[in-house]
Amino acid sequence: MPEVISADIDKCDWLDMCFDAHSMPFENESLANIVMIDVLHHLYNPVKFLNEADRVLKKGGRVVMLEPFPSPFSLQIYKRFHPEPFIFDVDYFAKNDLQDKDPWDSNQAIPYLIFLNIWINLEKFR
Repeated sequence: MPEVISADIDKCDWLDMCFDAHSMPFENESLANIVMIDVLHHLYNPVKFLNEADRVLKKGGRVVMLEPFPSPFSLQIYKRFHPEPFIFDVDYFAKNDLQDKDPWDSNQAIPYLIFLNIWINLEKFR
């Protein structure tokens, strides 16, 4: 699929590009979709990334993510078998610019916190 661009923050021979998702090297409205597997929970500023995704996606474009979910069952599995933490007391919508954070550090609760917050705020306007 020549139209697919593979990328990561670390340079690898098998990837097409290497860049930081917070500042993507694409023109405005130039990408059809963004597909991410276990990326969002590693970002130092996920809201900044979502704004950047909005900038580079064409109208109707989507961000498709596969991310951890903290169900009561999965939390027990993650705690026993996975070293990345779930930290629930962070407001990612507040000014949060931890640019010095190692990209391999993570908070697996980020997707839950971001999208739960968005859902709660949307419910207020219905």
